[in-house]
Amino acid sequence: MIETADDYLDAADALETASRLDSQGDWADAIELYHYIADRWPEQMPYAFACIREIHGKQDLAR
Repeated sequence: MIETADDYLDAADALETASRLDSQGDWADAIELYHYIADRWPEQMPYAFACIREIHGKQDLAR
C-alpha cells in the first residue's frame, strides 16, 4: 500500500486501495481515503460519496 495519500498518481489507484480497505473492514481508513479522492479528483466525488454512504450503512448494521 502507498504510504501517504499524496503518493497516489491517479484516481484509479486510490479507488482500488479504498475499496480494498472497505472489503477488509478498515472502514475509517477507507472513508478517509474516499474523502481525499473526492477532494483531489472532483469528478470522482459522486462515486466516492456513494461509497462512503455504503460504508456508513455497513457500520449501522454492525452495531
